[in-house]
Amino acid sequence: MGSIYKDKSRKDYVYQVRTYFNTKDFGKKRTHQVRIGVYDKNKQTDDKPYLTKQQSEKIRQDQDKWFSDYDKNYIKKNIPKNPFKKPPTSLEMCIDNYIKDYQSKLDLREISPSTFRFNKENIRIFRNWYGTEYDVNKNIQQILPKHINEFKEHRTQIKRNNKPLSSQTIRINLRVVKGFFKWCVSKNYLIDSPFIDDIIIPTKQSRSVVNNDSIPKGMEYQDIKNFIENSLTHDPTFKYEKRLVPTRYKGKKLKEIKVRIRQKWDWFNENEWFKYMIWVILNSGVRQQEIRELKWEQSEEDNFNITRTPYSYLDKGFTKMVIFSKGKEDDVPLNNNLKKMFRELYKKRDRNHIYVFTNPQTNKPYEKRYFNECFRKLMVGMGKVNKNEIPLYTPHSLRHGFVIDLIDNHNVKLTDVSKIVRHSSIRTTYDIYYSKDNKNLKSILDTL
Repeated sequence: MGSIYKDKSRKDYVYQVRTYFNTKDFGKKRTHQVRIGVYDKNKQTDDKPYLTKQQSEKIRQDQDKWFSDYDKNYIKKNIPKNPFKKPPTSLEMCIDNYIKDYQSKLDLREISPSTFRFNKENIRIFRNWYGTEYDVNKNIQQILPKHINEFKEHRTQIKRNNKPLSSQTIRINLRVVKGFFKWCVSKNYLIDSPFIDDIIIPTKQSRSVVNNDSIPKGMEYQDIKNFIENSLTHDPTFKYEKRLVPTRYKGKKLKEIKVRIRQKWDWFNENEWFKYMIWVILNSGVRQQEIRELKWEQSEEDNFNITRTPYSYLDKGFTKMVIFSKGKEDDVPLNNNLKKMFRELYKKRDRNHIYVFTNPQTNKPYEKRYFNECFRKLMVGMGKVNKNEIPLYTPHSLRHGFVIDLIDNHNVKLTDVSKIVRHSSIRTTYDIYYSKDNKNLKSILDTL
């Protein structure tokens, strides 16, 4: 019925058919074309997967069957008998359209950047697995519940740092997959979702106690704080050595130059923005996203009545940070250390920069991945690693350490700590930060 031809200008396969699909008032057949993928590996992209000749032929058969059924019902004026309102679409194309749909929601500020990233990363995990086990160009209508169960089993077998994935990670993976197939039903790619009720999603684990070893406490926390504080005023010295290098002149083959010797903490001294960010976390307990995306002042879109996207900005007097996160806007007062720091940075700022810590290469906030990479290097450089040279702490550990420091060393009440770190309830503060060697937390909660 239809045919596949190669578009040599774009290096891709095009399925072409004469059909009544998308015609009006039972008119004549029209030519319908679908670009299904590329035949040149060098031209493949996320939107255009590479296809072998056999794969393109399988797609042609699926398309032919759908359009044949559609045309038969069309002639009988009985279109509703064909349950699918769209031609058969591959898993690859559905996932691409799903990501584009969420991208448009992000652009309209209907969802937050973290929600978009959350869905995009997790659905691609499923796509990569399915592409390995089966074929991402397979008709999405042919995906079965058993495939999803196989994916679930696959995730339970994966290990990171010699440990299996947590039930919470697997829960997140499956929730996104379930949401994706629900989206496919809403967009008429499917009649019913293959993610049936028999597929069990692990229950959410209570965040009762954070591993006590993963929180910097006491001298450990103070070591990190002192190191960062000293680095803010430290004037680094550089070492040089003389080297002979070739020249382009005939009479003189070598010349002597002075070369700077790279030292252990050069990367740290060259990234002052990172020092300041860590200093803010240690003095306020804010989350890393909140400090990475901190603005000098409120912008027009920073209004919790019109957006769900998290935002954070400084007030005009540098007395507080205004942070909108998880559907709630709160004020975070600044201590004298941070007031002084922000005033000094404000004097040196580039007036074209919206964000306090702007990446000069992109004019946007520094990415989470780069921030985490710097933090890992900091922990390794300070020797805060286990026997396998894996960092003991994460950026979020500093938030935990900040809370324990307030309670243990500054005698701040648990109720006040909960307000400072903006937990929805005091029980959250207790559940996350109570541990055996912080017995005073339990005694405090018992008095409530």
